[in-house]
Amino acid sequence: MNTAIITGGAGQDATLIAQKLIATNTRCILVTRSEPHPSLKDRVCVVRPKFDDISYTWLQNLMQVVKPNLIFHMASANFSSQENSEYNDDVMRSINLLYPQKILEFTLRQCKDSCKLIVPGSVHQFTPSRHKDLLITEETLPSPRNKYADYKIQVEAFLGEAILNHGLKACMPVLFNHESKLRSSSFLIPRICKALASFIGEPRNSDTSRMPLYLNFRFDLSHANDIAEGMIQLSQPNISSGRYILGSGNVVSFERIRAYANNCYDIDIDDCFYHYDVHPREAAQVDQSTDYCCIADYSYMHRATGWEPSTSIEDILRELISSA
Repeated sequence: MNTAIITGGAGQDATLIAQKLIATNTRCILVTRSEPHPSLKDRVCVVRPKFDDISYTWLQNLMQVVKPNLIFHMASANFSSQENSEYNDDVMRSINLLYPQKILEFTLRQCKDSCKLIVPGSVHQFTPSRHKDLLITEETLPSPRNKYADYKIQVEAFLGEAILNHGLKACMPVLFNHESKLRSSSFLIPRICKALASFIGEPRNSDTSRMPLYLNFRFDLSHANDIAEGMIQLSQPNISSGRYILGSGNVVSFERIRAYANNCYDIDIDDCFYHYDVHPREAAQVDQSTDYCCIADYSYMHRATGWEPSTSIEDILRELISSA
């Protein structure tokens, strides 16, 4: 039986990956500070990380005992999504930089020949041009948008050096915006859908549904299940180490969400945004906006694995609205 360690084990991506691995009779060890998703109860082993241990002895001991075949490092702390976070900068640096460094160190020391790492990057590693959309390929040079993305780039550089010089087996999928009903409600699309849901059926709590003010942009949107399936495919032993792009190549705008809500639910989305203190004039700037977006070119991923995103944007929005 194969064994996988999955960090960030309570999150959306880790949950989906664990569900898929369990279906293949893989033993899953979730490393998480929080309780895992109820669907995984009694189906996984749970280990609590100790981030006050800067030597990460607990992680070294875990890897020595478990002897994993796979490690999915899904733990991260995104500065842009931690408005009221308990994290301080030191803890965020530890999670985003020191944690993956220690995983790499212990893998090289203990199980390099028998273990494969999957360490995702982020679309935040790339800043789109102010004049045109940026098509992201495996060769696109990074230009970080924030400190979180800068950490991701540093980790990718460490992994690349270990692949080249030490024979590490590792894949670095760059994940574009991916959503599902498991995603934290602090993310943009769930917040939009939660606001829409308040106008469909029973009203929701406005405090948890308050809309953001930054709706004048577009983004490449995928379903998290497609992204998780891509990472599972990258974990196969025959897939070469390196960077892979995981995104749909489908761009969704505020106007498309507006049209979807109006056509499918017969609601005036402007009223919805007034209710949540977002002026529709601000929200509808997308057509005149000078904000351009990053778009995924997943052709290399498709050639290597056959992976193809299968969930439509409309299906994503329907799921998120119905589960808000």
